[in-house]
Amino acid sequence: MKIYLGIFLAILSIPVAGLAGVAAMQFSFIWNVQQLFAVSSCVLLVMIVISVLVFRAGMRAKKSVA
Repeated sequence: MKIYLGIFLAILSIPVAGLAGVAAMQFSFIWNVQQLFAVSSCVLLVMIVISVLVFRAGMRAKKSVA
């Protein structure tokens, strides 16, 4: 199940990163496009790292069962 959760998080990471950047600009936390890309990149990086960790945890759990 963790493998599927990791894949699901990886798939959702790009749209969520884009929405986070747009939301930050909409709520006036950032003021230009460079900051928008920076916020989106940070959110994307964090989500990809989390999804890889969850995926790897699922791979280890699957190997130990088999």
